[in-house]
Amino acid sequence: MSVFERTPVLLLAVTAGDPDVVRDLFDIAKPDRDLTLTNGMTGLHIAAGRNDSKMADLLLARGANPALEDRNGARPDQIAKEKGFSELSRKLEGQALARLKEFIGKMMQYGYVDKDEWIDPVVKRRALRMFQYGQKDLIAWIGTAGACIAVVKRPFGWHVVSAPRLDEAEAATDAMDNCRIDHASGCTELWRLCAS
Repeated sequence: MSVFERTPVLLLAVTAGDPDVVRDLFDIAKPDRDLTLTNGMTGLHIAAGRNDSKMADLLLARGANPALEDRNGARPDQIAKEKGFSELSRKLEGQALARLKEFIGKMMQYGYVDKDEWIDPVVKRRALRMFQYGQKDLIAWIGTAGACIAVVKRPFGWHVVSAPRLDEAEAATDAMDNCRIDHASGCTELWRLCAS
C-alpha cells in the first residue's frame, strides 16, 4: 500500500494546493477538519509548510484548530516560521495563541493555574497535568476546540491526555499511541469524554 492510499483525501487536496477540492470536500463529505497524518500533521500544518496562505485561510474558516501540535510538538505557525514564511507564521500564531489563551482562561477559571502565564510551556504542562487528575466537566471548553478527549494511565508517572478530537475512538487512539511511545505495554485507558 502506498503512502497515497493511506492518506486522507482532504490532506491530499491540501498538499496539492487545490482549494476547490478542499471546499467541495467540506461541503459534501464533511471530513474531520483536524484530520492528521501519522506524524500528527493536520491540513493546517501542511498549508503552513507550503506557505499556502489561501489554503490556511480556507481551513481556518472551516474550523481548523491552529493550536494543535504535531507529534514533534510543533504548531502550524511554528512550521511556517521554521521555513521562513514570516507573514503566514504571524497570522497563524495570533490565531493559535488566541485559542491557547481561551484554554488557559478555562484552566484559570477552574483554579488549575493562578495567573495568566499561558505562553509559558511549563505552566501549560502543569495545567494539563492538573487537569488530568481534575474535574471532567472542564471538557466543556472543548466544544469550540475539538470535541472529545481521552486519558490513558502510564505504567508509572503522569497520565497522558489526547489532543482534542472529533471522535471518542480517535481521542483514545491518540492518547494510547502517545503512551506507547515511551511504554511498550502497561498503558490503560481511564476514560473518554466528549463535549455535549
